Amino acid sequence: MSTAKKSVAGAGLVLMALCLNNAAPNYLQYQISPIAMQVMETYKISMEQYSSLFTSPMIPAILFSLIVGLLFDKLGPVKVMRFGVLIAAIGGFVRLYTGGGYTALFVGTLMTGFSAAFINAGQAKIVAGFYPLEQIQSKIGLINASSTAAMIITMATTAYFSSVSTAFLVAAVFMAAAAISWFLFGKNPETNEAHAEPVQKSFGELMKASASSRQVWLMAFSLFCVLAGQVVMSSWAPTALQSVGMAATTAGYMGSLYTVGNFISCFLGPILAGKLRSIRKVILIFGIVAVVGLIFSWKISNPILCGVMMILTGIAIGGNIPLAMGDIINFKGIGPEYVGTASGLVATIQLIGAVVLPSYVLIPIASGNFNTLFILAAACMAISAVLGYLAHSN
Repeated sequence: MSTAKKSVAGAGLVLMALCLNNAAPNYLQYQISPIAMQVMETYKISMEQYSSLFTSPMIPAILFSLIVGLLFDKLGPVKVMRFGVLIAAIGGFVRLYTGGGYTALFVGTLMTGFSAAFINAGQAKIVAGFYPLEQIQSKIGLINASSTAAMIITMATTAYFSSVSTAFLVAAVFMAAAAISWFLFGKNPETNEAHAEPVQKSFGELMKASASSRQVWLMAFSLFCVLAGQVVMSSWAPTALQSVGMAATTAGYMGSLYTVGNFISCFLGPILAGKLRSIRKVILIFGIVAVVGLIFSWKISNPILCGVMMILTGIAIGGNIPLAMGDIINFKGIGPEYVGTASGLVATIQLIGAVVLPSYVLIPIASGNFNTLFILAAACMAISAVLGYLAHSN
């Protein structure tokens, strides 16, 4: 096999390992949604504990994304990723210990979030080492699509398992297989135009380069707002549809179509940016569609029209993320050298937005009024579009 073919094959295997390690924790996290009652009965936990359990995989990303980004720039991807996927795989098996009750379940589920957190912070750094700059967004879109596909699959199949322990065992094996794939195929990049070698700089120098970038901060707070719209739609759209008279089963189906839109956006966003030769134009289009979708989609009683709007809204909101994370490497003063740290900073603020804005700002202001809640979420998306337009490089 020629050197060129080996390089292409190696890049493909690295990308596959990233997709698997992004899919596995999302499969595991969303696995508990269809079997919520069985999980609560098996582990003897309350609804409040169940809620904290569901969000626990986000904790590593909030706490460690910036540190991970710094380590990616300082040490390179292989060793750092090995640590993350190993912790996540161990967490999958910790969940199986029913005798530990809520504590073991919470700790194990939290640990599984390490692999996704490491990938979210370092995917641009890794991909940049194996693919040319113009392909980074499409590859990141594929990585993001793998997690959405895993969510759809686990939501559709988990209820068919004979027991909670069987379902958890399958998820644990998936986590282990994903981790093994990185140990087998994960490697440092070879030379290309976007070489992502470890850099000989102090952590302070790495942090200063990212923290002094206007574009990084604009992008961080753009995604901070995007995640607010994402959480409101994915969490509350089915309930809001029921409040205007739609049957619970139909409303649930509409909610799943929103997720389908997220999946499509992982591919469509980079394609549109390539066709229009402008990320900024796509961001503005997505912003307009997202605002309209948030305000009106949950009020449409016709299932066909509602379904179309849900898909379009899912595309418009979800499409921001691969475009953003793939463009950070093009920011002035960042490049392949500092993209790990910059991505970690953006990821940290992005995920804080997912937790803080919906739960502690939008929902309290709305006071149970869905119309107000979705208008506020639409305002977040409008702000996001403006910030994203200013942040993107073209």
